[in-house]
Amino acid sequence: MTGKGCSFFGTEGEVHVNRGKFELVLGGKTKAKFWDKDLDKGTSLQREYTLMEREFLTNAKVKLYNSKDQIQDFLACIKSRQKPVCDVGIGASSAIACHLLNIGYYYGANLKWDPIKNQIVSGGDPKWLTRDYRGEWKV
Repeated sequence: MTGKGCSFFGTEGEVHVNRGKFELVLGGKTKAKFWDKDLDKGTSLQREYTLMEREFLTNAKVKLYNSKDQIQDFLACIKSRQKPVCDVGIGASSAIACHLLNIGYYYGANLKWDPIKNQIVSGGDPKWLTRDYRGEWKV
């Protein structure tokens, strides 16, 4: 898997993540990283994650639980009635982001999206979110 996957930019730094990979950059300097097992020799994802957690997340106000298997997590949550690590809201938001990216690419547009109203605010046509229906069918 190549590329940074998903990047988050904040006022103090940035985080890049991909499956089994991450990088934390603060003030323009890499503080923690595990990106390539061949290049990052002498370290492991778990080791770097643990070191980063100790240094930067010891007083975190919110901690998410760690799920190594989303299917098992989902099945366990059926029994416990707790929310799984990836619930329907997260899944919907992820799918919407992917669809908006494809729409923007297809139409060559820069879209602004209102996630509360689920509407294109600017840069696109609301017709892009649906299709022409046949006969008397309507949504």
